[in-house]
Order: sequence, then C-alpha cells, then structure tokens
Amino acid sequence: VMSLASASSSLNVGFDSSGKFFCSFGSNRLTASSSNFSASDWNHFVCTFDSQSKQRVLYINSEPVINDTITSAPSSNFANSVVGSNADQNNNFYDGDLDEVSIYNTYLNISQVEELYRFFVLNDPTRISPTRTNTATFTRSRTPTITNTPFPLDIKRDNFVARYTFNEPAGAISFANAVTTSNPAVCPLTCPTAGTTGVRFSNAISFTGTESLKLTKTI
Repeated sequence: VMSLASASSSLNVGFDSSGKFFCSFGSNRLTASSSNFSASDWNHFVCTFDSQSKQRVLYINSEPVINDTITSAPSSNFANSVVGSNADQNNNFYDGDLDEVSIYNTYLNISQVEELYRFFVLNDPTRISPTRTNTATFTRSRTPTITNTPFPLDIKRDNFVARYTFNEPAGAISFANAVTTSNPAVCPLTCPTAGTTGVRFSNAISFTGTESLKLTKTI
C-alpha cells in the first residue's frame, strides 16, 4: 500500500500475496499470521515502532495481532515515497479502496490506535471497547457520514509527517497533504479513481492494480 525508500533504507506497509498485512523495515518483515478481516468492509491497519523498547506492533481494526523486537528502524528523509505500489512503481500494485493515510513522527500507543479506529471506522468517537480480542466483530458501513466531530485530540497535529484524506472529487490528479500544502501526492503514471465512497468523510480513492501516487517531496 505504501513504500518509503532512500538510498540506504526503506519502509513498506501493505499486504502479501495471500492477503496478510505486513510492515517491513528493509528486509526485516513482520507479517500478521492470518487475514482476519473482511475485504468487503472498511478496515483499519497500523504499524507502530517504539524507538525506546525497539518493539514493532501490527494492529488490525485496533487489535494488536503480532509484535516483535528489532534493533533499529529505517532512517527518515525518504526521497522516494509512493502510495499504491513499491517505491520504483513497477511491482506490488494495490487493488482496492484507500482512505485516510497518515505517517507520524512519534510512536502511537494502543489507546491512540483504538481512538483512531473508533473515529474513522466505527464512526463513534465515544465508544470504548470492553475487551481487546482478535475475534471481536463490529458492524461497519461504507456510507460516509459528515460530522463536525474533531480529529482525536491526543494525537497532536505536530506529530504528523503526512496525512492524506483523499477527499478530492472525481477526476482529481493531485491529492492534498493536510499537514503541508507543499507535499501533495501526484500521479506520475496512472491515477487511481478519485471521488469514490469514503470511510468516514466524503471521498476515497480506488486502485485496480495498475495505479500509484508519489509524494512530491522528501519526508
């Protein structure tokens, strides 16, 4: 789904050939043990890394599904940042809908991940999960709801490196970064379809396995 690369480092987040969610730092890949989610519903995927404990965690719909401990994470200053394929835009193309992609410069804890999930997918920012189990199921809707509910307050705007809401209308060929106007995602090859039904707000984008977006500046 997203690939960040520099001359000496890379970070990739996406799905393998069997549909399992993974997060790789260079060749060091962590993969969820199963595809325990419905591809016909909106789902929330997160990869976090704690630079103090060196722990990497994968979340699917707010549930921590797997973790490991690694010695280091990729460096910053990724000059080649792509959404929808590998960094070279010649392989690993994504096929599906995508909405609300964010990159942070800080570690998100389990409560913050759950808050994001409640806000975007459950469309209920007041809900508190009674348990955290991988077997929990929720009813989700693909019908967008526009509200004035603020973005989760404990995840500060200053902690964003990039945030792409993909709320652009049909026919869009450039997608705004909500953090800075100077780094939109553009279509160097074929554009995904804009203006499709979004998860929480008005719109999303759709890939069919041939499109990609590239961030215009280093992050």
